[in-house]
Amino acid sequence: MNEKQQSVQDAIQCMRDSYNRVGSVYEQAVEPFHRAVMYPVLLRLLEEFLPTIEESAILDAGCGAGSLMDMLQEKGAISVGVDVSSEFVVMVRNRGLQAEEASITDMPFVNGAFNAIISNFVINNLPLEGQQQALSEFARVLKPEGVCVFSCIHPSLMRVHYSDGKAQPITDSYYIPQRVLELNQLGETFRIYLTDFSEIINWASGAGFIVQRVIEPAPPDNLEAFIEHTTDEQARSLLESFRLRPYGLYVVLQKK
Repeated sequence: MNEKQQSVQDAIQCMRDSYNRVGSVYEQAVEPFHRAVMYPVLLRLLEEFLPTIEESAILDAGCGAGSLMDMLQEKGAISVGVDVSSEFVVMVRNRGLQAEEASITDMPFVNGAFNAIISNFVINNLPLEGQQQALSEFARVLKPEGVCVFSCIHPSLMRVHYSDGKAQPITDSYYIPQRVLELNQLGETFRIYLTDFSEIINWASGAGFIVQRVIEPAPPDNLEAFIEHTTDEQARSLLESFRLRPYGLYVVLQKK
């Protein structure tokens, strides 16, 4: 195993350990924002590009506790989840849904198993080589012309930091961006690996995808309500930063 491969494995183990520790607390603290803001956009894009959701096999890659899978089931999909956290996998199975414990870089599914993949803020948990591997895995488990809809951390955070109501440059040179961002939430430190959008496009193309749509986020209409009702100080600080900074990109890929 070379140094880059070891870095990916270390990140996966770190992610697994952190999410196993926070478990249901993460669900209570973070999922309300995802359910109200992120998931509706991901589902709308999926409905736009997938001929039909009903009876389609859809993989939630990095499924967490299964909230998005519930929403897919309500629309008639056959939803399957995969997550590195054994704690989350148990929570999904307790909902009566199917989930497997695995990394999105190496998933236990046959080629062409799914009509679509949906994934919310998962890919940036991996170093760059891992992100590239994940996109290749997505292409492998999708049927021809299958759709992949995912959100990722906005590339602007590689070069700009937002604090105290101001945007500040992180580095003196555009060409030397910040590659790792540490987020402190729920008593855990999560390492986020930042990616330029050109890298995402190139990796997706190399994996056999066509980029169908990219959407910039808008400030959530109900952001202030989320801030008011968030008790975890670190999570609250993150939400407050969304007043100024974009929280992610939405990307739609289609397998050739």
